[in-house]
Amino acid sequence: MIKQLKVELIVLDIKRNIYYGFPVLPPTIQYTNGDTSVHSINILDLGNVEVPNGRDLDSFGWNAEFPARHDPGYVVIDKSRLRKPLEYKKIFEELKESRATVQVICPVLAINKKMFIQSFNPEFTGYEGDIKYSINFRERREVKPKKLTIGGTAPAKGTKQSADREAVKPQATAKTYTVVRGDTLIRIAKKLGIKDWRAKLYEPNKKVIGSDPNKIKPGQVLKV
Repeated sequence: MIKQLKVELIVLDIKRNIYYGFPVLPPTIQYTNGDTSVHSINILDLGNVEVPNGRDLDSFGWNAEFPARHDPGYVVIDKSRLRKPLEYKKIFEELKESRATVQVICPVLAINKKMFIQSFNPEFTGYEGDIKYSINFRERREVKPKKLTIGGTAPAKGTKQSADREAVKPQATAKTYTVVRGDTLIRIAKKLGIKDWRAKLYEPNKKVIGSDPNKIKPGQVLKV
């Protein structure tokens, strides 16, 4: 690690809101930024074209140890905060097996990211019960699916869907009416104050509607 810099490695168990500090700093820390993913397309008379398509996940890891006793020469946390090696082993094995989301924090490297433990490999060494280990994290990328209506398209952010729009208000000077989703001839007649929907709406627009008055479609323009 770089000398004269205060380096801290911290993992936050987000679900339980518990911070874990690592007692011994590793000699090196490996952080890999995910490469840009590409999608290869074969275009006629041109050949393969690669189009950027997102990126791979970041990864972060190191090799260090959990010491059995507090040696201020290389242990970077207070003696009161030092846990037993087997306790550290249990904590990180459980976080790995539960696939828990953790916040990995290393201020000096400007790392503060949601991740999960991809691998944790402990090794018992020394007569005092020290545990050497390797640990690797992978970026936790959240997916937020959008609800789609079958046959429809996703609404643009901030726009109202059909169910949220106000009903078309009758206009005294209107000569045409455009059918919207959820309309029926009876509902349109009520909107426009028409008493006889069959005579005033269906018959004059029979060529547009077709033989079945119950099968009007959004976008049809009716004479009223």
